Amino acid sequence: MIDFVKIKFDNSNLDLLRNRLNFESVIKSKTGEVRMEKARLHMMDILIFHPSHIVEVKGSLHKCYNSLQKKKGRNQETKSQLDKGYNGNEFNYTQLCYTINYLCNYFDTSSNLLILKNIEFGLNIEHTFYNKLILNNLIRHIGKPFIEPQKDFFQVEHKDYFIKCYDKGKQYGLIAETLRIELKYIKMKSLNSIGLWTLENLKDKSILIHLNKILLKRWDEILLFDYTIRESELNDFEKSKIDLFRNKNFWNIYEKANKLDRSKKRLNQITNLHSDNIQDYLTEKLNRNWINLQKNCPTYYELKNQ
Repeated sequence: MIDFVKIKFDNSNLDLLRNRLNFESVIKSKTGEVRMEKARLHMMDILIFHPSHIVEVKGSLHKCYNSLQKKKGRNQETKSQLDKGYNGNEFNYTQLCYTINYLCNYFDTSSNLLILKNIEFGLNIEHTFYNKLILNNLIRHIGKPFIEPQKDFFQVEHKDYFIKCYDKGKQYGLIAETLRIELKYIKMKSLNSIGLWTLENLKDKSILIHLNKILLKRWDEILLFDYTIRESELNDFEKSKIDLFRNKNFWNIYEKANKLDRSKKRLNQITNLHSDNIQDYLTEKLNRNWINLQKNCPTYYELKNQ
């Protein structure tokens, strides 16, 4: 569910942090002044900015939990690989609350004071298709084409958020084909409107339900060419259209044209009738897996009373 976060808070107890963590000073090259102090705690970076002494913590809550539990990927053996952390498994509600409580206890602060500035949330989905073919056939999301900024990783950048899809199985040497679908919010205004402001809010299951709905909506908005379309079932006209639809340049030419709507409808019709419908399959798995990661998990208040 929840992965990377950037959180910010004013911490008056800096001596406690400096006593518990090994900070290194980051120096301004021109003036020699200290720009910040930096330390690391279970895959989380802790930064103390100068001269404000505002504390910022950023990193993956999922990786933090796995570090606390000493879990790693199948292909992680060297120090450099281990230093990148591991988030290729599931991360449920109870584990999320455990991680938040651990950080709050370590920093001697309340989760209400840990203000979210950025957040990433999504799921790792095991499936029986081929990640490479799914990723290579991602076309557009709300008028913008998918780009591949690095190997096995595709994204679309919007003003407030990115939508990201990548091969989690290949990243960690997993046995099963595992696709990660994720949203990265760089501006929090729209998430603030559903009540998401602090780490404390992530313990609220109703907030997590809202995040699931947002993830499903964004995934369903993607234009994906389904590589499982059975062309042997198509007539000559449909085959000619499919040749166009699998070409990403076709969609980019008509980026701002209404002609896209007719083409999208025709592609959806062919996909629904003549393919395994990967997108709908993954939609159903996203929803079911998210629900399962909250189902039968103790609530925050139950955890406190244990």
